[in-house]
Amino acid sequence: MKRPSLVATIGLGVCGAPLILAGYPQGLHGAVLSMGTSLLVIPFQRGERQARRRHAVEVEEAPAP
Repeated sequence: MKRPSLVATIGLGVCGAPLILAGYPQGLHGAVLSMGTSLLVIPFQRGERQARRRHAVEVEEAPAP
């Protein structure tokens, strides 16, 4: 999903909420694994590295208050 939308978010929440509310821990474990994996691969994505470098340069060049 390159561009998350409100409709997709609501749909995912509606589908995932019953799993967690029913007491199935696999839903929560799956969400945690998915978030951890997505954070783990960020350093290996070229666009993300470039955005972080740009942000670091902007922060360094910003005048001190």
